[in-house]
Amino acid sequence: MSVALAHGEPIITVEPTVASPGEQITIIGADMEDGEVFKITLENASGTVELGEATAVKEGEEAGFTAAFTLPDDLTAGFYLLRAATDEGETVAADLTIVSSANQANDALLMEASGVQHTLDRSKPPLLIGSVIVLALLSAGLGLRLVLMRE
Repeated sequence: MSVALAHGEPIITVEPTVASPGEQITIIGADMEDGEVFKITLENASGTVELGEATAVKEGEEAGFTAAFTLPDDLTAGFYLLRAATDEGETVAADLTIVSSANQANDALLMEASGVQHTLDRSKPPLLIGSVIVLALLSAGLGLRLVLMRE
């Protein structure tokens, strides 16, 4: 029996996903071809900022890279697309949020979504349920009495 390994699409991840200007980020590329050179940029509505280059190196069956970059001090807060592109036009991207201070970065990381299922406790105390039933019966009784009195 033989196993065929499929070469997947290149991917990149960034750590941390929330950072502030002047901080260092680490970009990890995977499922790439050995020797591919990627130009790393940050893009948002204001424009594009070049961070540098990273070259994929073969490790085992696949090639990839790990590259650290220091974010420019003059980045404005907002949402950025971190893009890795080759000269041949192959691109991969990841999201990066820039905040104005390290405290905001820590707060943003604490507020990130989790995959943990949340449940809401919608149980009602028995006294509340009983009170609602009694009020409904009283209202029905008073309504019936009013209808009978009109006749």
